[in-house]
Amino acid sequence: MSQFYFQLDGRSKPVKIAKQLTDDDKIDDWLSIILPDAWDIDFGANFDAYVYNPDQKTMTPPGNTDTPTLGSLNQRVKDQDDTIAAQKATITELNTTLAKAQRSMDGLSTQLTTTQSALLEISDTVLASAAAATTGATTK
Repeated sequence: MSQFYFQLDGRSKPVKIAKQLTDDDKIDDWLSIILPDAWDIDFGANFDAYVYNPDQKTMTPPGNTDTPTLGSLNQRVKDQDDTIAAQKATITELNTTLAKAQRSMDGLSTQLTTTQSALLEISDTVLASAAAATTGATTK
């Protein structure tokens, strides 16, 4: 249970609320009520929509506020956790795919280096043969 202090307008609706009074507040200027804990957030946000019955000394909630309930907040947290879990799974899958692609690129890089070396050897052999053929042709 939570205690609130409040001041009313002419329609018996709270216009000012406080959880505690300050030293400057005059107790006679405030009314006090104890509300269920479940109403704390809604009353704090939508107090001006509540109606006070001075005869019965009761506060009636409006019943049409959009203040989230603990259940709706828990559901939102669960939904976000599910979304995060799905995103983590996707990231893990993408990391695996990336690692495979990196290994494939490493293999291709090795093949490219081997091919370049082989081409250089062939080029050197062809150039050496051409040079020998040219030298042999000029000496005859």
